Amino acid sequence: MYRIRIVLNAVGLLLLSLTGEAVATCALEPVPDYMATGPVSVVAPLDSRIFSVPPDLPVGAQISKMYINMSNNPTGWHIKCTSGNTLYLMYLYDTLPGTLVPGFSDVYKTDLDGIGVRYLTNYASEPSFPFWHIEGVGMEQYIPASMQFKMGLQFIKTANVTQAGIITATKLPSIRIAAGQSGQLVYIAKLSVSGNFEVNTPTCNIAPLSANMSVQMGEHNKKVFKGVGTGSPWKNASIQLISCQRFYGNMPTGDSSTSINGVTTTNPLTLNSVSLTLTPRNGMVDATKGIMKIDEETGKATGVGIQLSTTESTTGIINLNEKLTTSIPNSASTTLTLPLYARYVQTESSVNAGTANGRLEYTVTYQ
Repeated sequence: MYRIRIVLNAVGLLLLSLTGEAVATCALEPVPDYMATGPVSVVAPLDSRIFSVPPDLPVGAQISKMYINMSNNPTGWHIKCTSGNTLYLMYLYDTLPGTLVPGFSDVYKTDLDGIGVRYLTNYASEPSFPFWHIEGVGMEQYIPASMQFKMGLQFIKTANVTQAGIITATKLPSIRIAAGQSGQLVYIAKLSVSGNFEVNTPTCNIAPLSANMSVQMGEHNKKVFKGVGTGSPWKNASIQLISCQRFYGNMPTGDSSTSINGVTTTNPLTLNSVSLTLTPRNGMVDATKGIMKIDEETGKATGVGIQLSTTESTTGIINLNEKLTTSIPNSASTTLTLPLYARYVQTESSVNAGTANGRLEYTVTYQ
Protein backbone atom coordinates (compact mmCIF):
# COMPACT_ATOMS: atom_id res chain seq x y z
CA MET A 1 0.00 0.00 0.00
CA TYR A 2 2.82 2.42 0.74
CA ARG A 3 4.23 2.10 -2.77
CA ILE A 4 0.93 3.03 -4.34
CA ARG A 5 0.44 5.89 -1.95
CA ILE A 6 3.81 7.43 -2.75
CA VAL A 7 3.21 7.33 -6.47
CA LEU A 8 -0.23 8.82 -6.18
CA ASN A 9 0.99 11.62 -3.95
CA ALA A 10 3.81 12.52 -6.32
CA VAL A 11 1.56 12.37 -9.35
CA GLY A 12 -1.15 14.30 -7.57
CA LEU A 13 1.13 17.30 -7.48
CA LEU A 14 1.60 17.07 -11.21
CA LEU A 15 -2.11 16.72 -11.92
CA LEU A 16 -2.70 20.13 -10.43
CA SER A 17 -1.07 21.63 -13.52
CA LEU A 18 -2.92 19.33 -15.93
CA THR A 19 -6.50 20.19 -15.00
CA GLY A 20 -8.90 19.55 -17.85
CA GLU A 21 -6.61 17.18 -19.74
CA ALA A 22 -7.62 13.55 -20.18
CA VAL A 23 -5.41 10.99 -18.46
CA ALA A 24 -3.90 8.59 -20.97
CA THR A 25 -3.04 4.94 -20.55
CA CYS A 26 0.70 4.22 -20.82
CA ALA A 27 2.43 0.85 -21.09
CA LEU A 28 5.65 -0.76 -22.24
CA GLU A 29 5.58 -1.72 -25.92
CA PRO A 30 8.74 -3.58 -27.08
CA VAL A 31 10.22 -2.47 -30.40
CA PRO A 32 13.71 -3.13 -31.86
CA ASP A 33 16.46 -1.87 -29.49
CA TYR A 34 13.79 -1.06 -26.91
CA MET A 35 12.70 -4.56 -25.96
CA ALA A 36 12.28 -4.18 -22.18
CA THR A 37 9.13 -5.77 -20.79
CA GLY A 38 9.72 -4.70 -17.19
CA PRO A 39 12.08 -2.91 -14.84
CA VAL A 40 15.78 -3.65 -14.47
CA SER A 41 16.94 -4.29 -10.90
CA VAL A 42 20.32 -3.40 -9.38
CA VAL A 43 21.62 -4.08 -5.87
CA ALA A 44 24.50 -1.83 -4.75
CA PRO A 45 26.67 -2.99 -1.82
CA LEU A 46 27.14 -0.35 0.87
CA ASP A 47 30.62 0.89 1.75
CA SER A 48 31.79 -1.66 4.34
CA ARG A 49 34.34 0.60 6.04
CA ILE A 50 33.81 2.19 9.46
CA PHE A 51 33.00 5.90 9.40
CA SER A 52 33.89 8.09 12.37
CA VAL A 53 31.48 10.73 13.68
CA PRO A 54 33.33 12.65 16.44
CA PRO A 55 31.22 14.59 18.95
CA ASP A 56 31.92 18.04 17.49
CA LEU A 57 31.08 17.26 13.86
CA PRO A 58 28.33 19.84 13.10
CA VAL A 59 24.70 18.81 12.88
CA GLY A 60 23.80 18.64 9.19
CA ALA A 61 27.28 17.53 8.14
CA GLN A 62 27.66 14.77 5.56
CA ILE A 63 29.19 11.58 6.95
CA SER A 64 29.37 9.76 3.64
CA LYS A 65 27.84 9.78 0.18
CA MET A 66 27.63 6.78 -2.09
CA TYR A 67 27.45 7.67 -5.78
CA ILE A 68 25.29 5.16 -7.65
CA ASN A 69 25.17 4.77 -11.42
CA MET A 70 22.89 2.34 -13.26
CA SER A 71 23.97 2.15 -16.90
CA ASN A 72 24.59 -0.22 -19.83
CA ASN A 73 21.18 -1.77 -19.42
CA PRO A 74 20.35 -4.95 -21.43
CA THR A 75 17.92 -3.08 -23.66
CA GLY A 76 15.96 0.13 -23.85
CA TRP A 77 12.38 0.94 -22.87
CA HIS A 78 9.65 2.05 -25.22
CA ILE A 79 6.59 3.51 -23.52
CA LYS A 80 3.47 4.20 -25.55
CA CYS A 81 0.50 6.20 -24.31
CA THR A 82 -2.99 6.44 -25.77
CA SER A 83 -2.79 10.22 -26.16
CA GLY A 84 -0.17 12.94 -26.23
CA ASN A 85 0.86 14.75 -23.07
CA THR A 86 3.86 15.73 -20.99
CA LEU A 87 6.33 12.89 -20.48
CA TYR A 88 8.26 12.52 -17.25
CA LEU A 89 11.17 10.64 -15.73
CA MET A 90 10.57 10.20 -12.00
CA TYR A 91 12.76 9.14 -9.07
CA LEU A 92 10.55 7.75 -6.30
CA TYR A 93 10.89 5.87 -3.04
CA ASP A 94 9.74 2.30 -3.54
CA THR A 95 9.29 1.86 0.21
CA LEU A 96 8.85 4.64 2.72
CA PRO A 97 12.21 5.53 4.32
CA GLY A 98 10.64 5.92 7.76
CA THR A 99 10.14 9.04 9.85
CA LEU A 100 11.48 12.43 8.86
CA VAL A 101 14.13 13.83 11.21
CA PRO A 102 12.74 16.93 13.00
CA GLY A 103 14.22 20.06 11.44
CA PHE A 104 14.96 18.35 8.10
CA SER A 105 12.63 18.27 5.10
CA ASP A 106 14.22 15.34 3.28
CA VAL A 107 16.34 13.39 5.79
CA TYR A 108 14.89 10.25 7.36
CA LYS A 109 15.71 8.47 10.61
CA THR A 110 17.83 5.31 10.63
CA ASP A 111 18.53 2.59 13.20
CA LEU A 112 21.09 4.89 14.86
CA ASP A 113 20.04 7.97 16.82
CA GLY A 114 21.54 11.15 15.38
CA ILE A 115 22.19 9.71 11.91
CA GLY A 116 19.81 10.21 9.01
CA VAL A 117 19.66 9.15 5.36
CA ARG A 118 18.49 10.71 2.12
CA TYR A 119 18.71 10.00 -1.59
CA LEU A 120 19.83 12.69 -4.02
CA THR A 121 19.41 12.82 -7.79
CA ASN A 122 22.28 13.77 -10.08
CA TYR A 123 20.57 16.78 -11.63
CA ALA A 124 21.81 20.33 -11.00
CA SER A 125 21.97 21.14 -7.25
CA GLU A 126 21.27 17.46 -6.50
CA PRO A 127 17.59 17.69 -5.47
CA SER A 128 16.45 15.00 -3.08
CA PHE A 129 13.77 12.36 -3.63
CA PRO A 130 11.03 12.27 -4.78
CA PHE A 131 11.95 14.13 -7.96
CA TRP A 132 10.61 14.34 -11.51
CA HIS A 133 12.07 15.69 -14.73
CA ILE A 134 10.15 16.67 -17.88
CA GLU A 135 11.43 14.66 -20.84
CA GLY A 136 9.18 16.13 -23.52
CA VAL A 137 5.63 16.03 -24.86
CA GLY A 138 4.02 13.26 -26.92
CA MET A 139 2.53 9.79 -26.98
CA GLU A 140 5.78 7.81 -27.02
CA GLN A 141 8.85 7.83 -24.83
CA TYR A 142 12.10 6.10 -25.77
CA ILE A 143 14.65 5.45 -23.03
CA PRO A 144 17.83 3.92 -24.53
CA ALA A 145 19.84 1.11 -22.95
CA SER A 146 22.72 3.57 -22.59
CA MET A 147 20.63 5.81 -20.32
CA GLN A 148 22.45 6.40 -17.02
CA PHE A 149 20.39 6.66 -13.86
CA LYS A 150 22.57 8.53 -11.38
CA MET A 151 21.87 9.22 -7.72
CA GLY A 152 23.51 9.52 -4.34
CA LEU A 153 22.86 7.82 -0.99
CA GLN A 154 23.87 10.22 1.75
CA PHE A 155 24.24 9.74 5.50
CA ILE A 156 23.88 12.91 7.59
CA LYS A 157 24.57 13.81 11.21
CA THR A 158 21.20 14.96 12.57
CA ALA A 159 21.77 15.52 16.32
CA ASN A 160 24.49 16.70 18.70
CA VAL A 161 24.77 13.21 20.19
CA THR A 162 25.10 10.31 17.77
CA GLN A 163 24.84 6.60 18.43
CA ALA A 164 27.61 4.24 17.36
CA GLY A 165 26.65 0.98 15.69
CA ILE A 166 25.45 -0.54 12.43
CA ILE A 167 22.75 0.49 9.97
CA THR A 168 21.51 -2.52 8.03
CA ALA A 169 20.66 -2.18 4.36
CA THR A 170 17.33 -3.94 4.85
CA LYS A 171 16.20 -0.94 6.94
CA LEU A 172 17.05 1.56 4.19
CA PRO A 173 14.64 2.60 1.44
CA SER A 174 14.76 1.20 -2.07
CA ILE A 175 14.25 3.33 -5.16
CA ARG A 176 12.07 3.05 -8.24
CA ILE A 177 12.54 4.99 -11.45
CA ALA A 178 9.41 5.53 -13.51
CA ALA A 179 8.53 7.11 -16.83
CA GLY A 180 5.39 8.00 -18.72
CA GLN A 181 2.63 10.52 -18.18
CA SER A 182 1.05 11.91 -15.07
CA GLY A 183 -1.26 9.30 -13.59
CA GLN A 184 0.12 6.50 -15.79
CA LEU A 185 3.66 5.78 -14.68
CA VAL A 186 5.59 2.76 -15.93
CA TYR A 187 8.38 1.46 -13.69
CA ILE A 188 11.64 0.90 -15.55
CA ALA A 189 14.27 0.43 -12.83
CA LYS A 190 14.60 -0.53 -9.19
CA LEU A 191 17.59 0.13 -6.93
CA SER A 192 18.27 -1.34 -3.51
CA VAL A 193 21.37 -1.62 -1.31
CA SER A 194 22.91 -4.53 0.58
CA GLY A 195 25.28 -4.96 3.49
CA ASN A 196 25.82 -2.66 6.46
CA PHE A 197 26.93 0.90 7.19
CA GLU A 198 28.97 1.14 10.39
CA VAL A 199 29.68 4.22 12.51
CA ASN A 200 31.83 4.88 15.56
CA THR A 201 31.93 8.03 17.70
CA PRO A 202 35.57 8.41 18.76
CA THR A 203 37.05 10.81 21.28
CA CYS A 204 40.04 11.02 23.66
CA ASN A 205 40.65 11.83 27.32
CA ILE A 206 43.01 14.56 28.49
CA ALA A 207 45.95 13.17 30.45
CA PRO A 208 45.86 14.17 34.14
CA LEU A 209 49.13 16.13 33.90
CA SER A 210 47.76 18.08 30.94
CA ALA A 211 44.38 18.73 32.55
CA ASN A 212 45.96 20.98 35.18
CA MET A 213 49.42 21.80 33.86
CA SER A 214 52.06 24.02 35.42
CA VAL A 215 54.87 25.01 33.06
CA GLN A 216 58.03 26.22 34.79
CA MET A 217 59.24 29.14 32.70
CA GLY A 218 62.37 29.70 34.85
CA GLU A 219 64.28 32.82 35.88
CA HIS A 220 66.03 34.86 33.21
CA ASN A 221 68.46 37.76 33.20
CA LYS A 222 67.27 40.96 31.54
CA LYS A 223 70.18 40.60 29.13
CA VAL A 224 68.32 37.75 27.43
CA PHE A 225 65.99 40.35 25.94
CA LYS A 226 67.79 42.25 23.21
CA GLY A 227 64.84 44.04 21.66
CA VAL A 228 61.13 43.69 20.88
CA GLY A 229 60.46 40.17 19.65
CA THR A 230 63.46 38.54 21.30
CA GLY A 231 62.92 36.14 24.16
CA SER A 232 63.92 33.32 26.46
CA PRO A 233 64.32 29.64 25.48
CA TRP A 234 61.14 27.74 24.66
CA LYS A 235 59.50 25.51 27.29
CA ASN A 236 57.43 22.43 26.46
CA ALA A 237 53.72 22.89 27.26
CA SER A 238 52.38 20.16 24.94
CA ILE A 239 48.97 18.65 25.67
CA GLN A 240 48.69 14.87 25.93
CA LEU A 241 45.51 13.05 24.91
CA ILE A 242 45.05 9.45 26.05
CA SER A 243 42.58 6.54 25.74
CA CYS A 244 41.76 7.57 22.17
CA GLN A 245 39.42 5.44 20.15
CA ARG A 246 40.31 4.92 16.52
CA PHE A 247 39.47 7.77 14.16
CA TYR A 248 38.72 6.14 10.79
CA GLY A 249 37.76 9.35 8.96
CA ASN A 250 34.62 10.31 7.06
CA MET A 251 33.62 12.12 3.88
CA PRO A 252 32.29 15.67 4.55
CA THR A 253 32.35 16.50 0.82
CA GLY A 254 32.40 14.48 -2.36
CA ASP A 255 31.74 10.75 -2.73
CA SER A 256 33.10 8.16 -0.31
CA SER A 257 32.28 5.31 -2.70
CA THR A 258 31.06 4.70 -6.23
CA SER A 259 28.75 1.90 -7.36
CA ILE A 260 28.32 1.23 -11.06
CA ASN A 261 25.80 -1.48 -11.91
CA GLY A 262 26.18 -3.00 -8.46
CA VAL A 263 30.00 -2.99 -8.36
CA THR A 264 31.18 -0.70 -5.55
CA THR A 265 34.62 0.88 -5.26
CA THR A 266 35.79 3.14 -2.46
CA ASN A 267 37.55 6.51 -2.39
CA PRO A 268 39.99 7.58 0.37
CA LEU A 269 38.25 9.04 3.40
CA THR A 270 39.02 12.48 4.80
CA LEU A 271 40.95 12.21 8.06
CA ASN A 272 39.21 13.39 11.20
CA SER A 273 40.67 16.42 12.91
CA VAL A 274 41.32 17.75 16.39
CA SER A 275 41.15 21.47 17.14
CA LEU A 276 42.73 23.36 20.00
CA THR A 277 41.33 26.72 21.14
CA LEU A 278 43.63 28.73 23.44
CA THR A 279 42.16 31.41 25.70
CA PRO A 280 44.55 33.55 27.78
CA ARG A 281 42.87 34.46 31.07
CA ASN A 282 44.52 37.91 31.18
CA GLY A 283 43.99 38.87 27.57
CA MET A 284 46.46 39.28 24.74
CA VAL A 285 49.27 41.64 23.82
CA ASP A 286 49.23 40.62 20.15
CA ALA A 287 46.95 37.71 19.20
CA THR A 288 48.40 37.31 15.69
CA LYS A 289 51.88 36.83 17.16
CA GLY A 290 50.66 34.45 19.87
CA ILE A 291 51.56 36.80 22.74
CA MET A 292 49.45 36.71 25.91
CA LYS A 293 49.54 39.10 28.87
CA ILE A 294 51.05 38.13 32.21
CA ASP A 295 49.15 38.31 35.50
CA GLU A 296 48.40 41.70 37.03
CA GLU A 297 50.08 41.44 40.43
CA THR A 298 52.33 43.44 42.72
CA GLY A 299 55.96 43.31 41.65
CA LYS A 300 55.22 41.99 38.17
CA ALA A 301 57.73 42.37 35.34
CA THR A 302 57.03 44.90 32.62
CA GLY A 303 57.82 44.94 28.94
CA VAL A 304 57.33 41.20 28.50
CA GLY A 305 54.57 38.75 27.58
CA ILE A 306 54.31 35.01 27.04
CA GLN A 307 54.50 33.81 23.46
CA LEU A 308 53.03 30.50 22.21
CA SER A 309 54.17 28.31 19.32
CA THR A 310 53.67 24.80 17.99
CA THR A 311 57.44 24.45 17.59
CA GLU A 312 60.51 25.47 19.54
CA SER A 313 60.91 28.45 17.24
CA THR A 314 58.98 31.34 15.77
CA THR A 315 58.13 29.23 12.70
CA GLY A 316 55.18 27.78 14.60
CA ILE A 317 53.79 30.98 16.13
CA ILE A 318 50.10 30.55 16.99
CA ASN A 319 47.41 33.03 15.99
CA LEU A 320 45.31 33.20 19.15
CA ASN A 321 42.30 34.44 17.17
CA GLU A 322 42.03 31.09 15.40
CA LYS A 323 41.63 27.44 16.29
CA LEU A 324 44.68 25.29 15.89
CA THR A 325 43.55 22.30 13.80
CA THR A 326 45.46 19.17 12.84
CA SER A 327 44.52 15.87 11.21
CA ILE A 328 44.20 12.71 13.29
CA PRO A 329 45.93 9.69 11.74
CA ASN A 330 43.84 6.60 11.08
CA SER A 331 45.93 4.33 13.32
CA ALA A 332 45.63 2.01 16.30
CA SER A 333 47.52 4.45 18.54
CA THR A 334 45.56 5.43 21.65
CA THR A 335 47.52 8.63 22.35
CA LEU A 336 47.81 12.01 20.65
CA THR A 337 50.16 14.89 21.39
CA LEU A 338 49.16 18.47 20.61
CA PRO A 339 52.49 20.33 20.42
CA LEU A 340 52.65 23.59 22.37
CA TYR A 341 55.65 25.63 23.50
CA ALA A 342 55.92 28.86 25.50
CA ARG A 343 58.59 31.50 26.14
CA TYR A 344 58.94 34.99 27.53
CA VAL A 345 59.14 37.59 24.78
CA GLN A 346 60.01 41.27 24.89
CA THR A 347 57.02 43.45 23.96
CA GLU A 348 58.25 46.96 24.76
CA SER A 349 61.44 48.96 24.31
CA SER A 350 62.61 48.21 27.84
CA VAL A 351 62.19 45.32 30.26
CA ASN A 352 61.90 45.65 34.05
CA ALA A 353 62.46 42.70 36.36
CA GLY A 354 59.66 41.06 38.33
CA THR A 355 57.36 38.08 38.42
CA ALA A 356 55.82 37.00 35.12
CA ASN A 357 53.10 34.42 35.61
CA GLY A 358 50.41 33.67 33.07
CA ARG A 359 47.23 31.63 32.86
CA LEU A 360 45.87 29.87 29.81
CA GLU A 361 42.71 27.83 29.23
CA TYR A 362 42.29 25.46 26.32
CA THR A 363 39.45 23.56 24.69
CA VAL A 364 39.85 20.43 22.58
CA THR A 365 37.24 19.52 19.95
CA TYR A 366 37.03 16.66 17.42
CA GLN A 367 35.53 16.57 13.92
